Amino acid sequence: MKKIISLAALAVVSYSVFLLAGLPAAFVWRHVPNMSEIELEGLSGSVWSGSAQELTINGIELQEVSWDIQPSALLTGKVSADVEVGDNFSAVVGQATVTYSPQGVMVEDLEADASAGWLQQLAPMPVPAIAKGNINLVVDSLVYEQGRCVELDGRMEWERGRISSPLGELRLGKADADLTCKGNTLEGKISQSSEFLTTDAVFRFNLNGSYSLNGKVSEGEALPETMKDGMRFLGRPDSQGRFPLTFRGRI
Repeated sequence: MKKIISLAALAVVSYSVFLLAGLPAAFVWRHVPNMSEIELEGLSGSVWSGSAQELTINGIELQEVSWDIQPSALLTGKVSADVEVGDNFSAVVGQATVTYSPQGVMVEDLEADASAGWLQQLAPMPVPAIAKGNINLVVDSLVYEQGRCVELDGRMEWERGRISSPLGELRLGKADADLTCKGNTLEGKISQSSEFLTTDAVFRFNLNGSYSLNGKVSEGEALPETMKDGMRFLGRPDSQGRFPLTFRGRI
């Protein structure tokens, strides 16, 4: 008898979830509690499978966002969806599997590509310069629980990286970072090398919006003399000829 009651309860819950998920996404969004940090525009489809022309999170805009909920995850008390962002005309393109549970949020198999210029708008450089190229991001897993990042395994690469300034253009060559997290801070260990510059630094981004970059940068043989003179503004070089690299700001 207990088994029959349990199966019946599961059937009722599953059917209720199915009905709720089938509601139009725009209707549901109009009735959710106000979340000032999140804005959705151009909603279509259902909660089960829908899309938004624009998603804004804390001022960061993402275009053409779509999702498909995985029904099997609902049986384990979780909500898991395959999410895609962007199209051929978007500054940011990506996809990932996002899972929500009472414990927190997990992001898996994230792959994203963004223009360096788009990222520069979020974190402007402290000097007059323009970043060029593409940023590729791959995250195998990201776990966020109880307001803290407890796991991050990812990599970021700057392809065809260049920085244009009034003093000339820097070609960065190979530039990548290994990503981890500690509490509310995401951390990237950066390694960059070219005939212009060599950099070793640590980038930290706090979920409150603040960021910092600390490390060392050394001149390459191809660095123009005008830029070598500009390097002196970074500070005094150490015994190995490496200049201090320190930036701080807020998104």
